Amino acid sequence: MSVVVAILLALAVLVEVLAVTGLIVLRTTMQRLHVVGAATCVAPVLVGVAAAVGTHATPSQGAKGLLIALLLVVFGGVLSHATGQAAYARETEST
Repeated sequence: MSVVVAILLALAVLVEVLAVTGLIVLRTTMQRLHVVGAATCVAPVLVGVAAAVGTHATPSQGAKGLLIALLLVVFGGVLSHATGQAAYARETEST
């Protein structure tokens, strides 16, 4: 089990490193939001699955990890959408 957990966590770290690289490379706010959106959807799921697979105590701890990952995915998308709307309103207001 520990090999699977290590692989899942390594993939989550790789996703986050790619997201940070995208934030550095990309220029516009909308492009950066797409990268952040991908990072907030993929990495929490990988970490949540790793927590569920690697839990040795009780299944409820694994379920809590998956629930936290689900909440991060949902609210990360909501936050990205609200930020995108605010950035778009600011861009259209200034032109």
